[in-house]
Amino acid sequence: MQRTGSKELPELFAERLTKFIAFKLAEYVEPSKKGTPKGEAVGFSLTKYQATLFTLRESLIDNEDLKAQAKKLGISYGLLRKWRSEEKFKEVVSQHEKEFVTSLTTSDIYSGYGVIPGADVMEKAESMLLQALQSKKKESARRLIPLIYGQIQEELRKSDATAADLGKYQMRVLDHAIELLGDRQSAIKHRKDVISLLSGVRKTLAKITA
Repeated sequence: MQRTGSKELPELFAERLTKFIAFKLAEYVEPSKKGTPKGEAVGFSLTKYQATLFTLRESLIDNEDLKAQAKKLGISYGLLRKWRSEEKFKEVVSQHEKEFVTSLTTSDIYSGYGVIPGADVMEKAESMLLQALQSKKKESARRLIPLIYGQIQEELRKSDATAADLGKYQMRVLDHAIELLGDRQSAIKHRKDVISLLSGVRKTLAKITA
């Protein structure tokens, strides 16, 4: 297994996820009902917000079941199931995924691990994700890797990367899009992700040919 410094990539991944969750909880300000018009959504309580972060952690590294999560949150199993079925809840979890991926693809988190900032970051972030996820978490990897590719594409377009570097990453993005489309179930489930990836390729090609 690939190593960076004294830590294996999965360990660094789990460490980053733990810190990310702690940071999100620390910065969250629970909304108040005071002053909110009757019938208007107040927002998530701290407990419900924590449940969204538990969902993120479960999808990536934990095998903790819902009953155990509900017990930690101090709520009923039925209420947790209800929350997780809500579209707004799913949207918050999706936002967590995007923000966590952004944290994985910033070069500063690799300082001290012998990683060269810049183009290498995507490869290391991808490797970290794949090694950290067990085989039964393959669907989570399929969900997050497109986000990694999209994030790096955006950063490369903003940078002074050469046409060769841009082309190299577009090939990797296209390979991943083809892999997803080749699996009918994944093609349906990750349709939006594939569209986003291919839109990024189009923008990058526009920059190269401009």
